[in-house]
Amino acid sequence: MKFNFSSLLAKTAIVFMVASVTACVTGHSQSSSVKPVVFPTPKYSWIPEGAYVNMENLRKVNLGLAKQQVYALIDKPHFEEGFFNVTEWNYIFKLEKTKNNWLTCQFQLRFDDERRVSQLSWKREDCKNIVEQPAK
Repeated sequence: MKFNFSSLLAKTAIVFMVASVTACVTGHSQSSSVKPVVFPTPKYSWIPEGAYVNMENLRKVNLGLAKQQVYALIDKPHFEEGFFNVTEWNYIFKLEKTKNNWLTCQFQLRFDDERRVSQLSWKREDCKNIVEQPAK
């Protein structure tokens, strides 16, 4: 039996191309934009009852902010996520719904590969609506 180097090379190239296409498709399907939003259980927070937040600062948290900017505006996350190589921060806030009527709200930020906010999520729609109201 004669060894055919060009045939082996051609088969290797085909295997490599198939693996590359599969990796691209798999990588895309696991991106943070496809991953469903799951909020952690409040009892695992270091502040499960929620923190009072400066609404003016919270309203400044938007897409594209760097982690350091988020930290300066609303402080560290309320769970044990960490800072480096973390793609998600979770918070529990007390938001004033009406005078002296507080609502406990969960807020999640996702970060892209450049450590910038790529997604903002509220567990409850009414929490999002409070934050999006114009400042009084």
